Amino acid sequence: MPDRSPMKVCDLLFDGLQVRAGLLVGTVIAVCDQPPQRHLLRAGLELRVGDEWIEIGRSRVADVIPDAAGFPVEVNAPCEEGTWRAWARAEGVGPAPPATPFSFSATGAERAVTLVECAA
Repeated sequence: MPDRSPMKVCDLLFDGLQVRAGLLVGTVIAVCDQPPQRHLLRAGLELRVGDEWIEIGRSRVADVIPDAAGFPVEVNAPCEEGTWRAWARAEGVGPAPPATPFSFSATGAERAVTLVECAA
């Protein structure tokens, strides 16, 4: 039986987390095989506290239409010891036809950050 799942036109990629000058920095890249009619990206960083992920720092919003090359959005937060990850949510309307609305979230790989890294 053929796969009847909808084709995924857009995706979110994560370029890892780095410590720079007392900040934890992550990059989210929005890419679309075919440029959608509308695309809104929200991205940020989260720190694991116990069993929960808590958003730290300010999230960023980008109202840009990605193409196959994509576009990067850099997010940052004050560096703090712990386990971190980047997150992103994309919402929009796909290419026409059929101009289908989409909304999906993704998270990047987790990274443990030490006090020594934050102080560097």
